[in-house]
Amino acid sequence: MQSQIGGLAALQSRFNISSACLKVSIQYPQSFFRLYDLGHTVVGIEGVEQAILDFFKEQSLEYVRTEGAGFSLFKTPDSRLKIYLTDLFKIPTNVLGKFDAIWDRGSLVAIYPKDRELYAKRMKEVAADKCKYLVAVMHHDPEKFAGPPRNVFKEELFKLYEDTFNIEEIDRISRANVPLGDGTLFIEDSWEVLYLLRHK
Repeated sequence: MQSQIGGLAALQSRFNISSACLKVSIQYPQSFFRLYDLGHTVVGIEGVEQAILDFFKEQSLEYVRTEGAGFSLFKTPDSRLKIYLTDLFKIPTNVLGKFDAIWDRGSLVAIYPKDRELYAKRMKEVAADKCKYLVAVMHHDPEKFAGPPRNVFKEELFKLYEDTFNIEEIDRISRANVPLGDGTLFIEDSWEVLYLLRHK
């Protein structure tokens, strides 16, 4: 089994949150459900409806679906777990609200580099004053492996976020020669790196 960066232990110890947490995709449903199970209010954003339906089925959760302007909302009856079926760049940030914690694994590295500035702007808009933001990125040579997951240089991460957050590297795991879903392998010098961003 591969080591998982930013697993449940990291989420719990690093976040130490009291209320709302935003997860910008549900590619890793166990951590998403665990935060909900611990009593937090969690909100996810997902662009694929089947992924949302699979999540509720796999976690044996009931849900209510409602429609909004440009999005569908799937939520548990207690309203503590919500998943928006939408495009992150289109949903109004006032609909999402403010979050004490943001967990990004698989989103920043998936979008095109040209969209990263807008993505970071959206994340900063929904970050509460004392927000803690965990983001996992890939460090590798983009000329040898174009992705996704795409490379995000440390310097670019700082450029995107340092106006709003203090940034600290807290973990890294080698992804050298790890097989991807299509059977290809990461190049030898590949690292998944976890950064903790604290709102200034």
